[in-house]
Amino acid sequence: MVGLADSYLYLGGKLCYVFEDKVQRWLRILDLHNPSGRETVVDIPKLTAEAVPHSENCLKYTFHVIHSAERITSCLFSFALLDPEDWLLILNTETQELIRVILLESTARLFVRNSKSYLYYGTHSEYGPDGFRKWVLRFFDLTQRHLSGSKIHLSNVVGYEIDSTVCFEIIDGYLHGLSYQTAFEVEEIDWTSCYYCFRFRLDEPDPEKTQIMTKRDSWRRQHDEAL
Repeated sequence: MVGLADSYLYLGGKLCYVFEDKVQRWLRILDLHNPSGRETVVDIPKLTAEAVPHSENCLKYTFHVIHSAERITSCLFSFALLDPEDWLLILNTETQELIRVILLESTARLFVRNSKSYLYYGTHSEYGPDGFRKWVLRFFDLTQRHLSGSKIHLSNVVGYEIDSTVCFEIIDGYLHGLSYQTAFEVEEIDWTSCYYCFRFRLDEPDPEKTQIMTKRDSWRRQHDEAL
């Protein structure tokens, strides 16, 4: 028994959970690999008031942890006064410094991935010429505290269920994307499609330098074949 929580996320040996007691709410982060058992405790109302001052008097809001890695925790803060607002809060959980606050255009299938130096976030929110929704990414330089003004459109990545039909991970200085579908159609029940996999350098998200796995290397077994 670790604790009581209204919501939680477990990543890389760290448990991030939100606990509420009447009007007070806390974000607690516990490193389960650390024998000391000491938690990082963040006062959520204090954090959100600092991040978005005009939200301070709004009592109804949602707060969720989206991702946590390399002492960087990203949270989604949503509320409505006149109009709904969705903010991405990027926090250094070691120092409890609020690194950046970003007003989001969309939260559709929102995901965040980060290394020590770079953070990428994406949504499945922009429509392509074929009428299907596509993934769009933006990146934030954690070292320079700079948010890129341009978007990265992943026009060939099919699938929209994170960690089910598509996944994104940072490995060895690259952002990798993997989907098990190759066409914007109803999911193929006979599993005949190949995987689609790409990667690009975190410090150089240039579409022309994106590496894409060949179909020869992305072979996929039939669903009725033995493992």
